[in-house]
Amino acid sequence: MTRGTHQDGFTLLEVLVAFSILVVGLAGVYRIYLGGLRNEAIAKQESTALLWAQTKLAAVGVSEPLTAGSGDFGDGFSWRVDLAALASGAGRPTAQTPGAVWVTAAVGWQPATSGAQRTVALTTLKLVPQP
Repeated sequence: MTRGTHQDGFTLLEVLVAFSILVVGLAGVYRIYLGGLRNEAIAKQESTALLWAQTKLAAVGVSEPLTAGSGDFGDGFSWRVDLAALASGAGRPTAQTPGAVWVTAAVGWQPATSGAQRTVALTTLKLVPQP
C-alpha cells in the first residue's frame, strides 16, 4: 500500500472564501430585513393617518361645524379640512338639488425614516341643510 497525499479538512483559503460568501449573504439578508422594518413603519403611519382622516371626515358637519380649518391631533399628525361648493352647469346650484359641499380631510405627518412630509387626503360629498 502506498501512502497518498490525501488531506482531511479544509485549507485556510477555502475557509476564508466560505466565510466571505457567508458574510455577503448575511449582509443581503440584513438589508432586506431593515427594508421590511422601514416599510412596516411607513405602512403603520399611513394606516394611522387614514384612520385620522376618516374620523375627521365623519365628524365634520355632524359633531363639528361644517367649516374649513386646520389643527393638530397631538401625536405628530396634523389635519386640514377644505370645503368646495357643489356646482352644476355654469357653476350655479340648481333649485332641484339640496345644497351640497365637497369636504376634503387631509392628514399630514413627518415620517422618522425620511425627510419628506407625507399626506393622506379623503374627500366626500356632504349635504347641507337648506334654511
